[in-house]
Amino acid sequence: MNKCYRILHLDDNPIFTNSIDYLFADMDIYYHQVKNVAEATEFLSTAYQKGELPNLFICDLMLENDWDSTTGEKFIKEIYDLYHNDLKIMVLSSRCDREIIKELDHYIDCYQVKMFDEEEFRETINNLLN
Repeated sequence: MNKCYRILHLDDNPIFTNSIDYLFADMDIYYHQVKNVAEATEFLSTAYQKGELPNLFICDLMLENDWDSTTGEKFIKEIYDLYHNDLKIMVLSSRCDREIIKELDHYIDCYQVKMFDEEEFRETINNLLN
């Protein structure tokens, strides 16, 4: 079966991304995980060249060796500048900082804290994809 929607998820915690993967098992979604900015950049560039850009990019803010979320914030802004007409962006982070949310508001379609209700999360994803 061909999946209708594509999601790319950048998070340096594979235990978390694997726990997210099962939420999409019965949905029409191809879910791909990457663990660093370099992998995400390569995946998006290749997908763009093939005309297969994901419908949704989910990004953690607190990436490896990044204690203040600047890498995640900077990368989201870069991705927005490159693909904002073709790609929705969601932040999925354990960090809930009003200043960061306000600063990223222009660049993202959704901000979700990692501690979430599974059904509400699935509904949010459905709303972003449709």
